[in-house]
Amino acid sequence: MKQGLAQKQKLLEGWKIEPLSKVIEVFDSGSRPKGGVTHIKNGIPSISAEQMNNQGKFYFDNIKYIPEEFFKNLDKGIINKYDTLIVKDGATTGKTCFIDDDFPFKKSAINEHVFVVRANEKIHPKLLFYNIFSDFGQKQIKKSFHGGTIGGITKSLLDDFFVVYPEDKKVQQQIVAKLDAQMAQIKIMKKEAEKEKGASEIFAESILKSVFNNPSYKKDKIKNLCVVNPRKSELKYSDDSETSFIPMESVDQYKGIIDMPQVKPFGKVKKGYTYFEENDVLFAKITPCMQNKKSAMAKNLINGFGFGTTEFHVLRANSKILPELLLYYVREGSFIEEAKSHFTGAVGQQRVPKEFIEEYEIYYPKSKEEQIRLLKTIENSNDEVHKINEMLDNKLSAISLLPSSLLNEVFGKYDIPDVK
Repeated sequence: MKQGLAQKQKLLEGWKIEPLSKVIEVFDSGSRPKGGVTHIKNGIPSISAEQMNNQGKFYFDNIKYIPEEFFKNLDKGIINKYDTLIVKDGATTGKTCFIDDDFPFKKSAINEHVFVVRANEKIHPKLLFYNIFSDFGQKQIKKSFHGGTIGGITKSLLDDFFVVYPEDKKVQQQIVAKLDAQMAQIKIMKKEAEKEKGASEIFAESILKSVFNNPSYKKDKIKNLCVVNPRKSELKYSDDSETSFIPMESVDQYKGIIDMPQVKPFGKVKKGYTYFEENDVLFAKITPCMQNKKSAMAKNLINGFGFGTTEFHVLRANSKILPELLLYYVREGSFIEEAKSHFTGAVGQQRVPKEFIEEYEIYYPKSKEEQIRLLKTIENSNDEVHKINEMLDNKLSAISLLPSSLLNEVFGKYDIPDVK
């Protein structure tokens, strides 16, 4: 097979670019026993795409196992320290992780949807990982992808994928050490930014608690302040009339607003969906949307009404309370925690029952003037928190781009090789 290299610039002196097959000693996929492994509760960890994250590391909270005897009979797919793992098929094809010193298992294997790649003596194992993990490497993997949505890559990658590296082992070690140090610093920066964001959310929550837990306010059950899941009004519209439609993904869990509502023909949504009207409060009743505060006020609805996912409870405030204030009560942390303890249904499909909301008691100011003042206090503090969170989100986004930028300094000097 002949291959040509399209370069943005010439290779640095002492550097080489070679097919993957020239710098590895192992390139294998794994396997699992017939009948699957769901029923196996212990044994040897079997690593799949599910355990691999996008930062080159692993999740270990849902490990599957293969029997010890099955592992002993494996002749491929066994994981060694300093191997690189690549997802070989499906939606996450190309996801790449490294078996570093902190990998917790002395014995482990991969399943049939992952490749294990082991460097030979020509290249530092971590430098091989960085090649594959970089944009330079990921673009090559995408180029080698074939098939539909459940397609993937094959062992043809051995000849189609090119690796860039300096021949001098000391230089390789220096590059890896520098990249490792920079990646560690990025990890620290990310943790600090996430900690700041967590603190801002705690601050927002403390504002709600401080203004709501006022013993001078009137105490009452929510059912006396609103109707939960009111009956649908009689509607006389043609089936092709434009109608507001709110799926769960249109609810901004951070701001408590509806973002990018959809428009659908009335005939498509008039049956089988949740009905609501202008200024109703929509509250996600299913896990994990409920815990994530997927709740908002229905605003700017076409013809004053709309439909949405059946996983909403609808709260229609009466004259005793402002609907905007009611929304904040059901987004407050203690309400969410109490709602979790009242879930019904099977794990993964648990929901908050209507009766819990109706019977929940809150303290609220009786006068509308005081409610308006309270609402303004909450909204002003939320505006400040949203500004801080927006700044921190931008900071986290910039931090997330740093690994790619650093790797491009090493590998981004070259275009993807043309294989002929």
